[in-house]
Amino acid sequence: MAADGWRAEKNIEERGASKMKRDEQIKAVCNMLSMSEKFDGEKIGFFVDEVKQYMLSAGVPLLLVNDRRAIGCIARGVADLYTYENGAASLSPYFKERVVQLKLNFGGAHCV
Repeated sequence: MAADGWRAEKNIEERGASKMKRDEQIKAVCNMLSMSEKFDGEKIGFFVDEVKQYMLSAGVPLLLVNDRRAIGCIARGVADLYTYENGAASLSPYFKERVVQLKLNFGGAHCV
């Protein structure tokens, strides 16, 4: 890892990173979207994984992707994908902008 990447990761840790496990993320997303974890949890889990992979591919560090501060972004992406399966939507501009913010703010003094 480059020195800047190491400093950035340390920056997130110093700012109170609060790691969430996958099951916690699924539960939080279900709650945010008013869905039943019992009935929709497995399907939502696939969407959570897809959104997280998108964020990682965009350059958001794993530490931040699994942090509580990213759960709103993850929920927005899941909502976009959930409606996309009906052919009615795509990833929203808000979701894409938030991913960029998370990536850009990761290493700087303005980390979320």
